[in-house]
Amino acid sequence: MTIDDILEEAGLFTRIVQKCSMWVCVILQIPLVPVGCLTNMATGCMIVLSMGIFGILFSLLWLPFFGLLIGTSWLWIRVWPLRPLLLVPGLLTVVVTFTLAALIHDDPGGFDRKAALIMYWPLSWHVMSPPVATEEAIEPWYEPPTEG
Repeated sequence: MTIDDILEEAGLFTRIVQKCSMWVCVILQIPLVPVGCLTNMATGCMIVLSMGIFGILFSLLWLPFFGLLIGTSWLWIRVWPLRPLLLVPGLLTVVVTFTLAALIHDDPGGFDRKAALIMYWPLSWHVMSPPVATEEAIEPWYEPPTEG
């Protein structure tokens, strides 16, 4: 099941909030891309010169916001009555997390993965979690040799 299938099965409110989350990220990207290029160069130099210590610090800075993003997504999916209450904190978390991810690149190619998690915010838990095993997924990928 892909994220698009999950989004189709989600309610109208979830789809609207996901589109809002995506548009917030798109609008934030306009001013953050040029600034992000400069900060990416600076953080890259700091990581190289400190032999990776700043990379660890930048990752530790990202972790609480990542936890808020995934935690609010988990609550959105599991506890339906909290959805109206999670709307404002969730979108604020999207803004702060996307800004942080755009300005501080702690690993190469990491921004694309982080942006995907952020843009699908009410469903970020589904983007991050592994697919549910089905009977088709358990079948062996090879054909056993036949005798004779």
